[in-house]
Amino acid sequence: MSRVMDATDEALPSALVNALSGSDNVVAILIEIEADDGELHVWTCVKGLGDPVVERDVFEREAKIIGSFPDIAFDFNLIDLKEVEHLVNEGARVIYLRRE
Repeated sequence: MSRVMDATDEALPSALVNALSGSDNVVAILIEIEADDGELHVWTCVKGLGDPVVERDVFEREAKIIGSFPDIAFDFNLIDLKEVEHLVNEGARVIYLRRE
């Protein structure tokens, strides 16, 4: 059974940033904890959405995170930059934003 994540679990957002932001194609990372079941939604905004090489790189990084936190229920999603504002307006928390 998956462990419920709460707002005090700051090690996990840090691990997400460390793992995912290592890709030059990652522009932003957003998270939201599902209130009813504790599932952690992770939206990774990438340059090159739809490029199999870019997506494979992010998927491999996500797999490592899942392996490091096997008790967390993750819902990973790749998104385009234009979706970030909507997610923030809906309550998602930005944990990483690439400065260029």
